[in-house]
Amino acid sequence: MSSMSTQKFTNGLAGFELRNASAVPELEEALLTFLRPYFWRDDAAPVQFSLMFEPFASLPEEWRDAAGRELAIRDSSAAEFNLRGVQIDIAGAGEQVVVDRRTQTGYHILPGDSQVTFYASRQSIIHLYELVRYTALLAEEGFGAVLLHAAATVHDDRCYLIVGNKGAGKTTTILHLLQDHGHQYFSGDKVLVTRNERGAWFRGWPDYPHLGIGTLRRFPSTAASCGVDLNFADGAPKPDQMKVLIEPRIFRSAVRCGSCRGLGQAAALVFPSVSSTIASARIIPPEERDATLLAGFVEYPHEFKTARWHGLLGSVRRNQRANPRGVLEALCSVPWVAISGPADFGEAARLLRSQPATEPARAVAAV
Repeated sequence: MSSMSTQKFTNGLAGFELRNASAVPELEEALLTFLRPYFWRDDAAPVQFSLMFEPFASLPEEWRDAAGRELAIRDSSAAEFNLRGVQIDIAGAGEQVVVDRRTQTGYHILPGDSQVTFYASRQSIIHLYELVRYTALLAEEGFGAVLLHAAATVHDDRCYLIVGNKGAGKTTTILHLLQDHGHQYFSGDKVLVTRNERGAWFRGWPDYPHLGIGTLRRFPSTAASCGVDLNFADGAPKPDQMKVLIEPRIFRSAVRCGSCRGLGQAAALVFPSVSSTIASARIIPPEERDATLLAGFVEYPHEFKTARWHGLLGSVRRNQRANPRGVLEALCSVPWVAISGPADFGEAARLLRSQPATEPARAVAAV
């Protein structure tokens, strides 16, 4: 195969290679749009895994119709992200074949070499998104990155991490910061934190926005820009708890995106609680900033079902949790602010400005 048919991509830490992607050109374009701006092309970058594209029609016939074991690749509340396949036994040490006949998608995996031949159709796009981003997360974890379940915005070249459990109001807060306070979008539900000689380094991660109608109803201009109708065709309002998937390209064009290649300083950690009936904003004092609390928001990619079903990245993937305490203690040196109910971030921003100047978050050696 000529060198022209090989492309390498990186986010500065994790890297992957696409081979023969023009065999399914619509998927190539969709994948690169989804990953941009978090990944960029760099043909000199080291890579941890490789994908070879082939059309589904070229899947060997003995695999296409073979019986096998049902395999759940991903379970999700969004039907489009429920991924299934049939795992087929083949002769060959360490090889794995999985076929999803519904979406006309097939995988031929060589785990030891971290290579996948991806047999694809136009219906394979979600399989492709999930394979790339969750395998890349395995590489991130193997290299020591800490994955936080958090959203993030950028303002004045500093990162605001929005931390909270499901339902706390991370999406509402991020849209509020974007629309009303001049922030830029950085990451929707995952933030990677790594250590380098300068301290902590923050990076965003590509996602597929899954927003509630109740949240979008508070931001009708954003809903309109995303092409989301808040009412049914007969004019009746859609229920607040209803959620809609928004195509990433449309969402990013509807919000202001900042640089997602990484930031070296966090301005604050924001803890929202939008369900509270009492509006308030307060600075969390240093003695209440606890790395143990943040540990509850750390995610471990090697435990995700989306990454467990294959054996890729065996040379670097973890099989047990690393201790993230060093990075989390660094985040305790950053101001924390709690926002309750319908409180405006303007009050929180005023409180943050009144805080003494702090050093950028510095990562220390893990305990």
